[in-house]
Amino acid sequence: NPEHRLLSFTYPVHLEPRPAKIVARTGVSFVLLHRDQETGNVQFMDLSPWLAFVTEQLAMGITVKDILDYAPQLNITVTGTLEKDTLSFLRHMQQQHFVLGFQPG
Repeated sequence: NPEHRLLSFTYPVHLEPRPAKIVARTGVSFVLLHRDQETGNVQFMDLSPWLAFVTEQLAMGITVKDILDYAPQLNITVTGTLEKDTLSFLRHMQQQHFVLGFQPG
């Protein structure tokens, strides 16, 4: 979906409504915002660092296979679970109208 932004925060401002607790939870947090092209509604989704990377690469036109092939260079071990979870995420994002289509395999 071309109407999206992938944001990175030092504090999880999108997860914690109480300001005092936000400061206690420092670390990198990622959130994906995208507009549903059918309804115009804006969706927000918290992402792990891996899924943020996958999303960023897909937006640049990199294939899922190439993303998984690159994972070892990031010190990420590609397992059946990683591949399965990544494909499950993409199917979910297709249902959310972020990923407009993909062909696993």
